[in-house]
Amino acid sequence: MRRVKRFAIVVLAATCLLSAGCYYDPVKLLGQDAEPPTDKAAAAAGSSTGSRRVVPPQPVATNAQAEAQTHRLLDEGFNQYESGRYDAAIQTCTELLALKPYSQWAYCLRGCAFHAKGDYAAAVRDQTAAIACKPDFAEAYCYRALAYVEAGQLAYAIADGTTAIALRSDFAEAYYYRGLAYFKRRDYTKSLRDLRTAADLGLAIDPDLLASARKLAEAQVAEDN
Repeated sequence: MRRVKRFAIVVLAATCLLSAGCYYDPVKLLGQDAEPPTDKAAAAAGSSTGSRRVVPPQPVATNAQAEAQTHRLLDEGFNQYESGRYDAAIQTCTELLALKPYSQWAYCLRGCAFHAKGDYAAAVRDQTAAIACKPDFAEAYCYRALAYVEAGQLAYAIADGTTAIALRSDFAEAYYYRGLAYFKRRDYTKSLRDLRTAADLGLAIDPDLLASARKLAEAQVAEDN
């Protein structure tokens, strides 16, 4: 599903690339379920309201026998997601949450499935719930940032990208998504900075997007001077 769209001209084509939602897949990450959140943590997490698919993290199995069903359902949901059966993945995660209401992984995976279906409001809602379960869940902030980019809520996208980077300074995807938000907000200097950082951290960035951001940033600096 990794598609690369070419630019016809610098400004128009670069904007079209972002409007089309050509995003790179985040890496698969590992983690464990968190304890139920406190009211304070849930409040701090906030609330909110085809792009390229988000690849959700896969959890690490624990030794507790009571977790066997949880991990079986998560594995099943992830496999459904990977095969493009997003509705089935959503249903599986919903079943899991009925058994374990504070599973940040179930919320995160279900949010990614909603995102793949183009339901960005639902994606934001589930990533927010994942953050409420685990307030330092950098991946959920990152994926919520992407959903905000898709929904055109650029200030929120930038804030979430910044939080994800604060939690993980080497989070290439967070720099990338924040760079897209800056680009769509026409802050090309900051966009170029973030896109270059993402590339330096090993993320493959469309060279046309980088070239467009660079030219637009140079033009913006020249105009300001």
